[in-house]
Amino acid sequence: MRINNAIELFHFAKTNGLINIAPELQQLVNCVEEYGRLCACDSQETRQSKINQCRSFYFAFVCKANNYKGALLSKVTDNRLTFYNDQQLLASITH
Repeated sequence: MRINNAIELFHFAKTNGLINIAPELQQLVNCVEEYGRLCACDSQETRQSKINQCRSFYFAFVCKANNYKGALLSKVTDNRLTFYNDQQLLASITH
């Protein structure tokens, strides 16, 4: 399975009940939910700042994702989980 960005990881974690496996993942989920509550009346700078914050939580989790290998891989069918950002491979986990 390929995860391309913070939003995709957010959906993967929420769908599979993985939110609480790591503090960085919990922070990412909270961040994306906060971003979702922003409105059009919020400045572009505010919205971009929140996106950057969520992206930093994504990177922090990906750096430690191998520590949660068992939990993560138990939710995918192809025994591989790869994390990307802007089409660039960040990390890969396999059985």
